[in-house]
Amino acid sequence: MASGGETSSNNNRRKRDDDDDGETSCGKRSLLSDDDDYMYEYDDDESGGEYCDHYGISDAEEEVAPVEEKKPYVILTEEVVRKQQADNTAKVAEVLSIPPAFAAFLLRRYKWDPTNLQEDWFSDDRRVRAAAGLPPADGGAATPVATALSTSPLICNICFDTFPAGRTRSAACLTHFYCEECWRGYIDAAIGDGAHCLSLRCPDPSCPAAVVGDLIAAVADAGDRDRYARFAFRSYVEENGGRIKWCPGRRCARAVEFVDIAGDDATTENQGCNHMRCVCGHHFCWLCFKPAGTQDHYACDDVYRPRHGSEAAGRGKAAVESKAEATARRARSSLDRYLVHYERWAGNLKSLQKAKQDMEELERSELEGMAKVVGRPVTELDFMKEAYKQVVYGRRVLRWAHAYGYYLDPETDGTKRQLFDFLQGQANQSLETLHEAAELEKKDIFWAEGDAVDIARRYKEYKQKMLPLTAATKNFMANLVKAFETDLPEVGTMNF
Repeated sequence: MASGGETSSNNNRRKRDDDDDGETSCGKRSLLSDDDDYMYEYDDDESGGEYCDHYGISDAEEEVAPVEEKKPYVILTEEVVRKQQADNTAKVAEVLSIPPAFAAFLLRRYKWDPTNLQEDWFSDDRRVRAAAGLPPADGGAATPVATALSTSPLICNICFDTFPAGRTRSAACLTHFYCEECWRGYIDAAIGDGAHCLSLRCPDPSCPAAVVGDLIAAVADAGDRDRYARFAFRSYVEENGGRIKWCPGRRCARAVEFVDIAGDDATTENQGCNHMRCVCGHHFCWLCFKPAGTQDHYACDDVYRPRHGSEAAGRGKAAVESKAEATARRARSSLDRYLVHYERWAGNLKSLQKAKQDMEELERSELEGMAKVVGRPVTELDFMKEAYKQVVYGRRVLRWAHAYGYYLDPETDGTKRQLFDFLQGQANQSLETLHEAAELEKKDIFWAEGDAVDIARRYKEYKQKMLPLTAATKNFMANLVKAFETDLPEVGTMNF
């Protein structure tokens, strides 16, 4: 590495420290270079040898003040979540000139992303309306309505009784009318099935018209209205694409939201690892929701546990699965696997981008201040740069490990799946430990108060921990890369 040549004229102790650092993952970039990232064309922040270049230390700043910690997430109370949801709904309703109930229905389809919804709407509102079951703009009414009462006697299309004018109603289609008792039963059954009721359509099988909140409020009983309102509220967190998640702490009703603070020079701590802390005191992993720091949390990449359980197992061996049921089950299983792998792929991308920013900040301004705190030359802290290089490389490896892992079918590639899960779990555990140490533990040394002797002792212990941890992470990542480069040819000779 460049750092070895850089310190060749220094004393032997410093050279030994540099030698202990060993070769970083940059020496292995050919295993997973950005030239191999042909699997995507939209990653706009990964350049090939970006972290294999010579890393000089700027002498521009003589004094580096401690940087105030600022977490990349905020804790939201239930009241704040409700206000955000209401504000987003009202804004979209105003911009699109539609009732709030329709705005909420559309936002759920767009994972509560007003920007994407508005872009699609103004690009082709007819397509958006048709996909969501909203009436067309030229449907006869200046403003679409969620429900309408009949203006003449009609037969209910469910119970086939005849009702006078004003006693049957329709959804937004204004075409298929049903009595309120049948509407109530239809909605009650849908709400009993869970949050899918938020995507409810007209009872007529051929009609895609949306059944939105205003219609629910008009005909459902009090219990169903409350349950629907809870589903609608929770959808803001649970269907927003992963930007907000509930705190998994017991009896905690708060949510955790990642905030985009890229470019904020005050941000240095806890930006890339998945360690979250709610104000209720619960520490957990952003990806798997298990308590942070536990073995289960570190192995959260063991993702081949079906999200909703195995329907086939639940029926028991005595049940005979039809071909259509088997096809549907495999489709659900494939979707579950895709969603889990995608969440982790995207999570590692965020962590990768944050680690790059942290590394740049470390080299630009932090390293000199840290060296002054412990009374050591800047070059003696090269192990911190090597740790961040390994974190960046490891996040990139884990991203594409999930792309490979998705295509390992748990039924036909069972043995290969087991070995790959083992290798991925080792790599993930080591990387998470290294990332937390690089981001969280360093503040106990470089940003903490204490006498010089105590700081020197803690620094020595920290360095002794970081050097082997960086090397171990590098080895685990190399094993993982080899696994999906060679497609695990040794599987046939292994026994489990």
